[in-house]
Amino acid sequence: MSKFIHSPYCVVVADSTRAHYFSLRPTAHAGSATTAVVEHRADLVRNALPAPNATGDQGDIDLRRAASGGPGRNDDASDMNWQREHERQFATEVIETCADYCREWDAGAVVLVAEKHMLGLLRQRTDLLDDLEVLELCRDLVDLDDSIVHARLAAAGMVPGTPAMAAARHAH
Repeated sequence: MSKFIHSPYCVVVADSTRAHYFSLRPTAHAGSATTAVVEHRADLVRNALPAPNATGDQGDIDLRRAASGGPGRNDDASDMNWQREHERQFATEVIETCADYCREWDAGAVVLVAEKHMLGLLRQRTDLLDDLEVLELCRDLVDLDDSIVHARLAAAGMVPGTPAMAAARHAH
């Protein structure tokens, strides 16, 4: 019996500026291992960072505070806090988009792959993924080719491999 689920997976490979979405449909072969082929379905790219406090009434208030040396001043700490908030918002958008794809693809599991900081931000929003099985891999794979991402996930035991991977495994 296979340890893998037999419904589709939604695989999200992300960093702090972009996310790649893959669907993966496992297929069980009589008398052999479950295999799957990953398909790159979509990308999400974080918008360029707007200038802090650049728009709206709140920006005017913050600019006045900055001029007076108050809490709205634009120092390194406030820039860093602002950057972190932008990353949290992006992580929420990544998970919301993932939830939409899971519904569309009828996925039963989500695999989140990201470096440590981003994975932590994504984990904070997994409540949006309802009752889906959520698997996590702490790796930065966002710049790798789709087939390499699939091979790394399969090697880590996160998802079924391709038929070629299964054949190679049985040949040895």
